[in-house]
Amino acid sequence: MANFQVLMSNSLTEDRAGPSFAKQQQQQQQEVEQALQAPAQATPMKIGWKFGCLGAGFCLGIDEDIVVADSKNHRIAVYAKMGALKFQFGDAGKRNGQLFYPRKVAVFQHNGNFVACDRGNGRSRMQIFSKCVTYMFKISIRFMDIVTGLAVTAKGHIVAVDSVSPTVFVISEEGMLLHGFDCSVFVREPSDIAIRHNVFYLAI
Repeated sequence: MANFQVLMSNSLTEDRAGPSFAKQQQQQQQEVEQALQAPAQATPMKIGWKFGCLGAGFCLGIDEDIVVADSKNHRIAVYAKMGALKFQFGDAGKRNGQLFYPRKVAVFQHNGNFVACDRGNGRSRMQIFSKCVTYMFKISIRFMDIVTGLAVTAKGHIVAVDSVSPTVFVISEEGMLLHGFDCSVFVREPSDIAIRHNVFYLAI
């Protein structure tokens, strides 16, 4: 079972000053603590259906699609909620627009564009593809070694986790590094990330 560390991030809130912001942060922290302290209740589960491929990472896209980084086949596969393959994209290779063992993928909810991380020419490469799966541009992430977590915030910021540092980086949709914060005090080797509002959930 994975362990999780919850980090509060002030970076995604425009108004960082004043009592209202402090009250909001305190309320969110209390909600997180209550959720973590709630007694676990075993819920019977069963597999509804299985589908897809050997993926290194996945996320939910628009229209409840399931988007999979199919590392073995050097592609991104998009499935409907019930498991039907809708489309796929990616040619094996290290040139711009190609994919080489993609590990993580995330979707911009406001426009449907994809951000994918693969091995590329270095340890990690980040590329942006349009909703129509056309290659748009590459984001330089020379400051990162191995991307083990990838997500997109409601504001369209890319959040990537480097497991080597370990550091969480926040990058604009255009590829500009906004900031990063060292999380080595909290986690040793983060393996993934999820975001809700301005709360970061790191799998360790």
